Amino acid sequence: MSYESLLILTATIKSKTETQSNSGAKTFTWADKLTAVKTRKVRNLQPKIYNDLAKAYIDDYVFYFVLGTALEVGEKIVLSDDSEYEILSVDNDSHDHHVKVYAKKTSL
Repeated sequence: MSYESLLILTATIKSKTETQSNSGAKTFTWADKLTAVKTRKVRNLQPKIYNDLAKAYIDDYVFYFVLGTALEVGEKIVLSDDSEYEILSVDNDSHDHHVKVYAKKTSL
């Protein structure tokens, strides 16, 4: 069985983009960075707490991706059922096998 056969979900990775109107006002939108990315989602059995100045977050889920998938903290993972998860941490496996992402659910 290959590792990729374990990646049973399809996701879109979205990144926040900044645009500026004619009046100079800045707005943020989410744009597709990667589409049709294979992944696997599991419940995080050893969650960590991430502290922000105003909030604390718990990484409820772990996602697995093929090694080389370009992911960054703050981006979103959107699954085919429209559920969204914010990336809190990205770790390459120590054996150069896969990318492990810790995330929190943000919708649905």
